[in-house]
Amino acid sequence: MSPSFPSTAMPGLRRNRKIPVAAAVLFSLVALPAPVMAADPTDYVSESPLLRDTMSRTSEAGWGKSENGVPYSTSWLPALAVSGGTGKVVIPKAGSSRTIEAAITPVADTAASYSAAVSALPTSGGGIHSGLQVRHTAGSFYQGTIRLLPGGKAALDISRTNAGKTKTALGASFALPFTVKAKQQVNLEVQATGSSPVAIRARAWPAGTPVPGWQQQAVDNSGAKLTAAGTVRITTYVSGSSQPAAVEYDNLTADELKAGTAPVPPVPAPTPPAPPVPAPVPPVVPPEAPPVPVVPAGGRGKAGSAAVGSTSYPVPAGALFVAGNGSDSAAGTQNAPLRTIAAATSKAAAGTVIVVRGGSYHEQVTIPVNKRLTIQAYPKEAVWLEGSRVVDNFTAAGKVFVAANWTPQFDASSTYSWGKPGTEHGGSFVDPANPMASHPDQVWINDTAQKQVGSLAKVTTGMFYVDYAAKKLYLGTNPAGKTVRASALAKALSIRAENSVVKGIGIRRYAPSVPHMATVTVEKKGVSLENVAITDTSTTGLAVGNTDVTLTNITSTRNGLLGVTAVYADRLKVTKLDASSNNLERFKTAPVAGGMKIGRTRTVTIQQSNFRDNMATGLWLDESVYDATLASNDMVGNASHGVSAEISAKVQLVDNIIANNKNFGVKINNTSEVNIWNNTFSGNGRQINVVQDLRRASNQSTPGHDPRQAFPDKSMTWINGPVTIRNNIISGTTAAGNCMLCVEDYSREFTAEQLKVSAQGNVYHRTTTAAPTWGVIWSRGNANPHVYTSIAAFRDATGQEETHLELAGTSPVNTSTFAANSAVRDSAGTIAVPLPDSIAKLARQSGGARHLGAFTN
Repeated sequence: MSPSFPSTAMPGLRRNRKIPVAAAVLFSLVALPAPVMAADPTDYVSESPLLRDTMSRTSEAGWGKSENGVPYSTSWLPALAVSGGTGKVVIPKAGSSRTIEAAITPVADTAASYSAAVSALPTSGGGIHSGLQVRHTAGSFYQGTIRLLPGGKAALDISRTNAGKTKTALGASFALPFTVKAKQQVNLEVQATGSSPVAIRARAWPAGTPVPGWQQQAVDNSGAKLTAAGTVRITTYVSGSSQPAAVEYDNLTADELKAGTAPVPPVPAPTPPAPPVPAPVPPVVPPEAPPVPVVPAGGRGKAGSAAVGSTSYPVPAGALFVAGNGSDSAAGTQNAPLRTIAAATSKAAAGTVIVVRGGSYHEQVTIPVNKRLTIQAYPKEAVWLEGSRVVDNFTAAGKVFVAANWTPQFDASSTYSWGKPGTEHGGSFVDPANPMASHPDQVWINDTAQKQVGSLAKVTTGMFYVDYAAKKLYLGTNPAGKTVRASALAKALSIRAENSVVKGIGIRRYAPSVPHMATVTVEKKGVSLENVAITDTSTTGLAVGNTDVTLTNITSTRNGLLGVTAVYADRLKVTKLDASSNNLERFKTAPVAGGMKIGRTRTVTIQQSNFRDNMATGLWLDESVYDATLASNDMVGNASHGVSAEISAKVQLVDNIIANNKNFGVKINNTSEVNIWNNTFSGNGRQINVVQDLRRASNQSTPGHDPRQAFPDKSMTWINGPVTIRNNIISGTTAAGNCMLCVEDYSREFTAEQLKVSAQGNVYHRTTTAAPTWGVIWSRGNANPHVYTSIAAFRDATGQEETHLELAGTSPVNTSTFAANSAVRDSAGTIAVPLPDSIAKLARQSGGARHLGAFTN
């Protein structure tokens, strides 16, 4: 079963939920220019991310922990909550305030930012004040404040507070050059750097508009200046002459800054249309991991992303550039690139193409709401979003090795609801045999993944343990002379603007919790991803939560739970996806695990794709998926089923190789209008399993309905049939005593004929005349099903399979390429059913052609 997501989006995949509007305005504003400060001789760039939070969770009291594990604390728990994608602060009485602290590792040189929104503008009085504090310690801090007054005018202030008592304004108020509206998203950024003197800077701007220069700047060299390291706090205040208010916060960030004065070397311009010769811009961290493999698809070509660094997308005029040796205060040109992709998405106007130079970028990126962007790799340069960082401070501690000051912490919620194990689909997704599956921590030694254990006592060679309380990382393998990497970020990319494009990049080693949905989330319609590789994430690689999305040449492999998930993803088009070797953390094979799972989606096409060697089902359609076309794919070597269609309708399964899956090749479970044409089934447990159970779409209380559809949904009955089975090769069933074609009704209500199951023109192969013992199981409704030991007996009793081929002994297909042998090919003219035009089109063949099995040649 699929998770019961809300009617418009998955948890963590928010549709127009951002109501962040910042705050603030003066009682009487005077438009003053920003104060001028002496130029800071030092350029500060991000040293490490300390806080990343898109509020993709639910908390009824307080804000809980950020996505990268930073806890929030406040003395006003009833006033704070997280839901719907934002952190709420409710000020129930005028003249009062609420403050919440993000317990980041204390640092002195800090950049922090957030988005904020008010649900309604103040109608009188001094308005609403929203502040961001840095270097907070013992009640002392620097603060940037937006003040919002009646009518939507706003001002920006910066100040210093000492010991919670003395507040000093650092310059005059700056009248912001825009008017704030209710439910409008506004960003605030504050920086504090240096010690002699301290430089304080702040700016505010509406979301979706270019980032302005610093609007407030001050130099503090007084005796009361603050030089100590500190944390970050968010404060909200309502004037005593205004009304009670609610403010919603989102996209919280904090970074430790470092001084950097190296000039940015020029980068040559491209020479269209030929790919330009890139200037040598060295990566910040060279990609140590081996290239992501592209898995051959049963001899029929290749699926998955092009090798990272091999694409050559044209660089348009007006592009914004990012490079590892850039600066986030630069202009973003080729000669003066930005340092981070996040800075580029903030600076870019809607419609901008962001071109990223080769290197590793240890950051979390959001394409903001209503800002359509393209992010692409520079031609022939390898761009990686990197979720891990090198750990090199290990010391021996008895039989183990320990690194101190390891601060990343992740949420181990084991279902799609934050902190609510045991409430979805019968409980946790975690198999008791693998209790650490939902813990997102990941460690590699020389690119070899280590296994997480739950206590220090269990650490042996190849294992690791994280002690959150002591902030220590333990290894069982001696790291001397080796490179150790550990995941330090949860999410890589959140796409929240319609029609955005991402292409030519790699994403690896992030640590999303299960409720994050994935390390890459597509949250708006019309998004396109092409040649994107997502690997080695703790749970799911890619989640699609909106309509009209196109995925072309995507690799999502070696992920802890799922390669790809999609919900409410109508008109999803997938071509040459490689979703292989997933569920490496060994979650339960149900309700959610494997290569790809799709739920509550109408009209989806998946073609020329790979679902191999997943430790669960290869491809799973579940819970009211309507009109799915699965053509020319490979579902091979999965630990559960090759493909499963459950409580859904209208599925075309055409020209697929479905082989060596441990359980069923294909499972059709309570799914109507199914065509199974010209597939090759080889070496599966059961090959074709059509099964009915007690669930009916007419029962509104049964989970799995699409809440977007009026009840009853006339397109969904959750009763099998018709199921049309034509021209398939069914070879080498592995389960002794099992069947090659199996039709059963556990509700004991329908016969196979009543379910309209029909078979014609198929090839049936046994490894010996007695294995499997049964040829066909055929439902008789309220009686035990018929069991036919031969296809001839089945034909004579039912009138099915008037033309068929029944073989024993040597396999009729090549077990490497799955191509049929000459004897089978030569039989097609007399055995196979001519292809109807609609089926031929899906297989890219001519109507009327006669062929047995998949078109592998």
